[in-house]
Amino acid sequence: LDAVTDPATGDVVCRSVLDGSDPNCVPWNIFTTGAVTQEQTDYLVLPLFARGTTDQTVVSGYVTADLGEYGVKLPAASNGVQVVLGYEDREENLDFNPDNGFREGEGAGQGGATGPVSGGYDVGEFFFEASIPVVEGMAFVEELKFDLAYRNSDYSTGITTDTYGLRAGWAINSDVKLRASLQRAVRAANIQELFLPQGFNLFDMSADPCGGPVDANGETAAGRTFAECELSGVTAAQFGNIPNSPAEQYNFLQGGNPNLDAEKADTVSFGVIWTPEFVNGLSLSLDYYDIEIEQGINSLNPEFILNECLDGNQAQCNKVNRGVAGDLWVGSDVNASGHIIALQDNLAIERVTGFDFVADYTMSLGDMGNLSFNNVLGLITTWDQQELAGAPVVDCKGNWGATCGFPTPDLQNNFRTTWDTPWDVTASAMWRYISEVKDLNANNVDLGAVSYLDMAAVWELSEEFSARMGINNVLDRAPPIAGGSAGAANQGNGNVFPGMYDALGRYWFIGLSLNL
Repeated sequence: LDAVTDPATGDVVCRSVLDGSDPNCVPWNIFTTGAVTQEQTDYLVLPLFARGTTDQTVVSGYVTADLGEYGVKLPAASNGVQVVLGYEDREENLDFNPDNGFREGEGAGQGGATGPVSGGYDVGEFFFEASIPVVEGMAFVEELKFDLAYRNSDYSTGITTDTYGLRAGWAINSDVKLRASLQRAVRAANIQELFLPQGFNLFDMSADPCGGPVDANGETAAGRTFAECELSGVTAAQFGNIPNSPAEQYNFLQGGNPNLDAEKADTVSFGVIWTPEFVNGLSLSLDYYDIEIEQGINSLNPEFILNECLDGNQAQCNKVNRGVAGDLWVGSDVNASGHIIALQDNLAIERVTGFDFVADYTMSLGDMGNLSFNNVLGLITTWDQQELAGAPVVDCKGNWGATCGFPTPDLQNNFRTTWDTPWDVTASAMWRYISEVKDLNANNVDLGAVSYLDMAAVWELSEEFSARMGINNVLDRAPPIAGGSAGAANQGNGNVFPGMYDALGRYWFIGLSLNL
């Protein structure tokens, strides 16, 4: 873009061509329609290439037994205890090889070098399950049954985990059933989390809390004093002169951690199922769940690290490295450029509670087939996150952005109506609802409530041949726009959140199936 007139020829050329710093440079004219040439594009475009492979090998075996055949059953039960005993060995490997353009960080907007990743691990797992009928066929206890499960996992990375669960089901009668469960779940670190090489990446921050000029009170625009900023490495000469990134993007050092422990989650749930005999075809269920995750594998939000440092957390100050001008964004040299260290670690604490309600009802239309209704409602009552122990608890229920990241609507509902016609055609319509989500970022871009309508049909042409077609998002509702620099660039895709919302509008599909 730094184009000048060549005094010898009168042509427009890059200044770097005249001074010899880049003789291959071609000026890029964006101010005239059709003026961008292939030569200009070729100079700007850098093809990047990376090749990655993953492989998984699983060898497992198990035995099952109905111990009732050998007389192993409880006195009040007519069926015996059933067990499963087994062992599994699993090996996983990943190899990722980017080209030099990736490795040297030459891609536009790359944020830093993309290094190769190569690693793997294996795990041996012993597991056991049992189903134990306790009471059957008694008044107010048509069936009472317990299910037990246990799994021990020994990883080559040096960690050993135990997973277990206890589930109970109590059928009071044919109308009412109660259920409950208690479970310990674990998730071991994946290969990227273990072996990702350290390198720069970018994070969004509207401004450095210590950046920009200071006011008459000696405070920055964020209200930070020199004493606070000094904790992060700012000198007296730098304070008041630290440049903010015009792109609102700053450097952080990412990377894996081969010493990661497994995440642990404890889940408790209670539920009731009601299938009233006096309403044929109706089934209602309501479940409550409480999930708490500890030692969550995550990298701390770099902005959180910086603010914790400014608030006096010395452990986090050790992760803040200021550049020559006191900045956190100029340059891409890990040894010289300002940045914040945010490697993978066992840090996060998270608790989620809520209710799931499911209603099913099927009615006969006589000669016109059957009409079915299904409604699934999810209500989140708690979604608390902590970046690490002792950090403030952030309420993510119904919010997005900041430490919450991806949107967490507190209410979602899917209602489907299905018509089984007598003409071998099954047609359905579904309403999807997502409640409003508030923005925790400084931009305050709230995501409004959204409703979608989907329609689909399947035509069974014969026993072997069927056709299906449908339209998702029939009314072509646009997704809520979150904004590029408000956090959606990292947590979503540009300025929207695919997966939560239909990013591409109306979607048609058609398919044919042949079953031989």
